[in-house]
Amino acid sequence: AATAAALQREKAAGADLFRDAGAAFSTIANSFFNYVRKIIAATVVIASSLSSAGMRRVAFANSVVAAITAAPCVGATNSGSATLTVNPLPAVTLTASDLSLAPGQTSLITAVSNPQTPNFVWQLNGVTLTGVTGNTFTANVDRQGSYVVTATTPAPAGCTSSAALAGKLTIGAEASDNLWIYPNPTPGAFQVRLYYSGLLTERRKVSIFNSTGQLIQEKEFTLDNISSTYLRMDFDLSSLAAGTYIVKVNNLNTEKIVTGLVIVQ
Repeated sequence: AATAAALQREKAAGADLFRDAGAAFSTIANSFFNYVRKIIAATVVIASSLSSAGMRRVAFANSVVAAITAAPCVGATNSGSATLTVNPLPAVTLTASDLSLAPGQTSLITAVSNPQTPNFVWQLNGVTLTGVTGNTFTANVDRQGSYVVTATTPAPAGCTSSAALAGKLTIGAEASDNLWIYPNPTPGAFQVRLYYSGLLTERRKVSIFNSTGQLIQEKEFTLDNISSTYLRMDFDLSSLAAGTYIVKVNNLNTEKIVTGLVIVQ
Protein backbone atom coordinates (compact mmCIF):
# COMPACT_ATOMS: atom_id res chain seq x y z
CA ALA A 1 0.00 0.00 0.00
CA ALA A 2 1.34 3.40 -0.96
CA THR A 3 1.51 6.41 1.39
CA ALA A 4 0.08 9.86 0.76
CA ALA A 5 3.60 11.12 0.14
CA ALA A 6 4.17 8.45 -2.52
CA LEU A 7 0.94 9.38 -4.27
CA GLN A 8 1.93 13.02 -4.02
CA ARG A 9 5.16 12.20 -5.80
CA GLU A 10 3.20 10.55 -8.61
CA LYS A 11 1.20 13.74 -8.93
CA ALA A 12 4.38 15.77 -9.21
CA ALA A 13 5.58 13.42 -11.95
CA GLY A 14 2.66 14.47 -14.14
CA ALA A 15 -0.22 12.05 -13.49
CA ASP A 16 -3.19 13.89 -14.98
CA LEU A 17 -5.72 12.72 -12.36
CA PHE A 18 -3.93 14.44 -9.44
CA ARG A 19 -4.93 18.12 -9.50
CA ASP A 20 -4.00 19.12 -5.94
CA ALA A 21 -1.70 22.12 -6.58
CA GLY A 22 0.96 20.61 -4.36
CA ALA A 23 -1.12 20.17 -1.19
CA ALA A 24 -1.19 16.96 0.84
CA PHE A 25 -2.91 14.30 -1.23
CA SER A 26 -5.42 13.10 1.37
CA THR A 27 -6.70 16.60 2.18
CA ILE A 28 -7.69 17.80 -1.28
CA ALA A 29 -11.37 17.61 -2.24
CA ASN A 30 -10.65 16.97 -5.94
CA SER A 31 -7.81 14.51 -5.48
CA PHE A 32 -7.92 10.99 -6.85
CA PHE A 33 -7.80 9.57 -3.31
CA ASN A 34 -10.76 11.54 -1.98
CA TYR A 35 -12.71 10.94 -5.19
CA VAL A 36 -12.40 7.18 -4.70
CA ARG A 37 -13.05 7.48 -0.94
CA LYS A 38 -16.33 9.31 -1.61
CA ILE A 39 -17.43 6.58 -4.02
CA ILE A 40 -16.61 3.88 -1.47
CA ALA A 41 -18.41 5.73 1.34
CA ALA A 42 -21.52 6.05 -0.80
CA THR A 43 -21.68 2.39 -1.76
CA VAL A 44 -19.89 0.31 0.91
CA VAL A 45 -20.09 0.34 4.72
CA ILE A 46 -16.48 1.02 5.62
CA ALA A 47 -14.53 2.97 8.21
CA SER A 48 -14.77 6.71 7.52
CA SER A 49 -11.14 7.10 8.59
CA LEU A 50 -9.92 5.28 5.45
CA SER A 51 -6.60 6.86 4.53
CA SER A 52 -4.21 6.83 1.59
CA ALA A 53 -2.17 4.22 3.40
CA GLY A 54 -4.89 1.72 2.47
CA MET A 55 -4.92 2.64 -1.21
CA ARG A 56 -2.63 2.10 -4.12
CA ARG A 57 -2.85 3.35 -7.67
CA VAL A 58 -2.71 0.71 -10.41
CA ALA A 59 -2.43 1.55 -14.12
CA PHE A 60 -3.85 -0.67 -16.86
CA ALA A 61 -3.06 0.76 -20.31
CA ASN A 62 -5.01 4.05 -20.39
CA SER A 63 -7.15 3.27 -17.30
CA VAL A 64 -6.55 3.99 -13.60
CA VAL A 65 -8.07 1.96 -10.77
CA ALA A 66 -7.71 1.99 -7.01
CA ALA A 67 -6.93 -1.12 -4.95
CA ILE A 68 -8.27 -0.77 -1.38
CA THR A 69 -6.78 -2.54 1.64
CA ALA A 70 -8.90 -1.85 4.73
CA ALA A 71 -11.28 -3.72 6.97
CA PRO A 72 -13.52 -5.44 6.10
CA CYS A 73 -11.79 -5.75 2.70
CA VAL A 74 -8.91 -7.88 3.99
CA GLY A 75 -7.64 -10.93 2.20
CA ALA A 76 -8.68 -12.17 -1.24
CA THR A 77 -11.30 -14.40 -2.77
CA ASN A 78 -11.44 -16.05 -6.17
CA SER A 79 -14.34 -15.72 -8.59
CA GLY A 80 -15.96 -18.69 -10.29
CA SER A 81 -14.28 -20.04 -13.39
CA ALA A 82 -15.33 -19.02 -16.91
CA THR A 83 -14.57 -20.52 -20.32
CA LEU A 84 -13.72 -18.35 -23.32
CA THR A 85 -14.39 -20.00 -26.69
CA VAL A 86 -12.91 -18.38 -29.80
CA ASN A 87 -14.80 -19.35 -32.95
CA PRO A 88 -13.12 -18.87 -36.33
CA LEU A 89 -14.67 -16.47 -38.83
CA PRO A 90 -16.24 -18.33 -41.75
CA ALA A 91 -14.30 -18.11 -45.02
CA VAL A 92 -16.35 -18.26 -48.24
CA THR A 93 -15.25 -19.65 -51.60
CA LEU A 94 -17.25 -18.98 -54.79
CA THR A 95 -17.27 -21.09 -57.94
CA ALA A 96 -19.32 -20.72 -61.14
CA SER A 97 -20.23 -23.04 -63.96
CA ASP A 98 -19.49 -20.27 -66.50
CA LEU A 99 -17.77 -16.90 -66.10
CA SER A 100 -18.77 -15.43 -69.50
CA LEU A 101 -22.39 -15.38 -70.60
CA ALA A 102 -24.31 -14.70 -73.79
CA PRO A 103 -28.10 -14.20 -74.05
CA GLY A 104 -30.01 -17.32 -73.09
CA GLN A 105 -27.12 -18.76 -71.07
CA THR A 106 -26.97 -19.12 -67.29
CA SER A 107 -24.25 -19.74 -64.73
CA LEU A 108 -24.76 -21.53 -61.40
CA ILE A 109 -22.74 -19.79 -58.68
CA THR A 110 -22.04 -21.90 -55.58
CA ALA A 111 -20.83 -20.61 -52.20
CA VAL A 112 -18.94 -22.91 -49.82
CA SER A 113 -18.23 -21.80 -46.26
CA ASN A 114 -15.58 -23.10 -43.87
CA PRO A 115 -16.81 -23.78 -41.22
CA GLN A 116 -20.09 -24.76 -42.86
CA THR A 117 -23.16 -22.58 -42.39
CA PRO A 118 -26.59 -22.27 -44.03
CA ASN A 119 -26.69 -18.48 -43.67
CA PHE A 120 -25.47 -16.40 -46.62
CA VAL A 121 -25.90 -12.81 -47.83
CA TRP A 122 -25.38 -12.16 -51.55
CA GLN A 123 -24.45 -8.85 -53.16
CA LEU A 124 -24.23 -7.96 -56.85
CA ASN A 125 -22.27 -4.81 -57.69
CA GLY A 126 -22.59 -3.66 -54.07
CA VAL A 127 -26.38 -4.16 -53.85
CA THR A 128 -27.83 -6.88 -51.61
CA LEU A 129 -29.88 -9.49 -53.49
CA THR A 130 -33.14 -9.56 -51.53
CA GLY A 131 -34.36 -13.00 -50.56
CA VAL A 132 -31.19 -14.79 -51.65
CA THR A 133 -29.90 -16.57 -48.53
CA GLY A 134 -28.88 -20.03 -49.73
CA ASN A 135 -25.52 -21.19 -51.02
CA THR A 136 -26.40 -21.07 -54.75
CA PHE A 137 -27.54 -18.42 -57.21
CA THR A 138 -28.22 -18.61 -60.95
CA ALA A 139 -26.82 -15.68 -62.94
CA ASN A 140 -27.85 -14.71 -66.46
CA VAL A 141 -26.86 -12.05 -68.96
CA ASP A 142 -28.85 -9.45 -67.00
CA ARG A 143 -27.02 -10.33 -63.77
CA GLN A 144 -23.44 -9.67 -64.83
CA GLY A 145 -20.97 -8.05 -62.47
CA SER A 146 -19.15 -8.56 -59.20
CA TYR A 147 -20.63 -11.02 -56.68
CA VAL A 148 -19.70 -10.86 -52.99
CA VAL A 149 -21.03 -13.42 -50.51
CA THR A 150 -20.68 -13.28 -46.71
CA ALA A 151 -21.54 -16.11 -44.33
CA THR A 152 -22.72 -16.13 -40.72
CA THR A 153 -22.37 -19.18 -38.49
CA PRO A 154 -25.47 -20.22 -36.50
CA ALA A 155 -26.03 -19.10 -32.92
CA PRO A 156 -24.59 -19.02 -30.36
CA ALA A 157 -21.36 -18.26 -32.24
CA GLY A 158 -22.94 -15.95 -34.84
CA CYS A 159 -19.60 -15.10 -36.48
CA THR A 160 -19.78 -13.27 -39.83
CA SER A 161 -17.04 -13.51 -42.44
CA SER A 162 -14.91 -10.38 -42.74
CA ALA A 163 -14.38 -8.53 -46.01
CA ALA A 164 -11.11 -10.40 -46.46
CA LEU A 165 -12.86 -13.77 -46.01
CA ALA A 166 -15.98 -13.06 -48.11
CA GLY A 167 -16.36 -14.92 -51.38
CA LYS A 168 -15.81 -12.80 -54.50
CA LEU A 169 -16.39 -13.62 -58.17
CA THR A 170 -17.10 -11.73 -61.40
CA ILE A 171 -19.50 -12.85 -64.13
CA GLY A 172 -18.83 -11.18 -67.48
CA ALA A 173 -20.17 -11.24 -71.03
CA GLU A 174 -19.13 -13.39 -73.95
CA ALA A 175 -18.28 -11.18 -76.94
CA SER A 176 -20.15 -12.12 -80.09
CA ASP A 177 -21.32 -10.71 -83.44
CA ASN A 178 -24.52 -12.75 -83.30
CA LEU A 179 -27.94 -11.10 -83.18
CA TRP A 180 -30.20 -12.69 -80.56
CA ILE A 181 -33.97 -12.57 -81.10
CA TYR A 182 -36.08 -14.54 -78.63
CA PRO A 183 -38.44 -16.15 -77.96
CA ASN A 184 -38.53 -17.16 -81.59
CA PRO A 185 -41.10 -18.19 -82.76
CA THR A 186 -43.20 -15.85 -80.62
CA PRO A 187 -46.89 -15.03 -80.12
CA GLY A 188 -45.89 -11.40 -80.56
CA ALA A 189 -43.56 -10.08 -77.84
CA PHE A 190 -39.81 -10.64 -78.17
CA GLN A 191 -36.48 -9.09 -77.30
CA VAL A 192 -33.47 -8.20 -79.42
CA ARG A 193 -29.90 -8.25 -78.10
CA LEU A 194 -26.54 -7.45 -79.67
CA TYR A 195 -23.16 -7.33 -77.93
CA TYR A 196 -21.89 -3.92 -76.83
CA SER A 197 -18.22 -3.54 -75.86
CA GLY A 198 -18.78 -0.45 -73.71
CA LEU A 199 -15.69 1.31 -75.09
CA LEU A 200 -17.57 4.11 -76.87
CA THR A 201 -21.09 5.51 -76.65
CA GLU A 202 -23.19 3.86 -79.32
CA ARG A 203 -26.49 4.85 -80.95
CA ARG A 204 -28.59 2.03 -82.37
CA LYS A 205 -31.67 2.03 -84.53
CA VAL A 206 -33.71 -1.17 -84.61
CA SER A 207 -36.18 -1.47 -87.50
CA ILE A 208 -38.82 -4.17 -88.07
CA PHE A 209 -40.02 -4.90 -91.64
CA ASN A 210 -42.71 -7.25 -92.92
CA SER A 211 -42.13 -9.72 -95.74
CA THR A 212 -42.92 -7.07 -98.37
CA GLY A 213 -40.31 -4.66 -97.02
CA GLN A 214 -42.76 -2.32 -95.28
CA LEU A 215 -41.42 -0.65 -92.11
CA ILE A 216 -43.57 -1.82 -89.16
CA GLN A 217 -41.77 -0.54 -86.06
CA GLU A 218 -38.62 1.40 -85.32
CA LYS A 219 -36.84 2.35 -82.07
CA GLU A 220 -33.56 4.06 -81.18
CA PHE A 221 -31.33 3.20 -78.22
CA THR A 222 -28.27 4.89 -76.73
CA LEU A 223 -25.66 2.69 -75.06
CA ASP A 224 -22.96 4.06 -72.76
CA ASN A 225 -20.62 2.88 -70.03
CA ILE A 226 -23.49 2.13 -67.64
CA SER A 227 -25.49 0.13 -70.18
CA SER A 228 -25.74 -3.65 -70.05
CA THR A 229 -23.31 -5.48 -72.32
CA TYR A 230 -26.33 -7.10 -73.95
CA LEU A 231 -28.93 -4.35 -73.69
CA ARG A 232 -32.46 -5.73 -73.81
CA MET A 233 -34.47 -4.11 -76.64
CA ASP A 234 -38.16 -5.10 -76.47
CA PHE A 235 -40.73 -5.26 -79.28
CA ASP A 236 -44.31 -6.48 -79.58
CA LEU A 237 -45.94 -7.49 -82.87
CA SER A 238 -48.94 -9.28 -81.32
CA SER A 239 -51.35 -6.89 -83.08
CA LEU A 240 -49.96 -7.82 -86.49
CA ALA A 241 -50.62 -10.77 -88.74
CA ALA A 242 -48.70 -13.98 -88.23
CA GLY A 243 -45.68 -14.35 -90.46
CA THR A 244 -41.96 -13.77 -90.80
CA TYR A 245 -40.55 -10.34 -90.04
CA ILE A 246 -37.10 -8.88 -90.66
CA VAL A 247 -35.19 -7.29 -87.76
CA LYS A 248 -32.43 -4.84 -88.70
CA VAL A 249 -30.05 -3.32 -86.13
CA ASN A 250 -28.09 -0.32 -87.40
CA ASN A 251 -25.12 1.13 -85.51
CA LEU A 252 -25.59 4.83 -86.29
CA ASN A 253 -21.96 5.58 -85.37
CA THR A 254 -20.31 3.05 -87.66
CA GLU A 255 -23.21 2.29 -90.05
CA LYS A 256 -22.70 -1.42 -89.36
CA ILE A 257 -25.96 -3.34 -89.90
CA VAL A 258 -26.89 -6.74 -88.49
CA THR A 259 -30.12 -8.48 -89.53
CA GLY A 260 -32.21 -11.41 -88.36
CA LEU A 261 -35.66 -12.96 -88.68
CA VAL A 262 -38.49 -13.38 -86.19
CA ILE A 263 -41.53 -15.61 -86.70
CA VAL A 264 -44.84 -14.39 -85.28
CA GLN A 265 -47.36 -17.19 -84.81
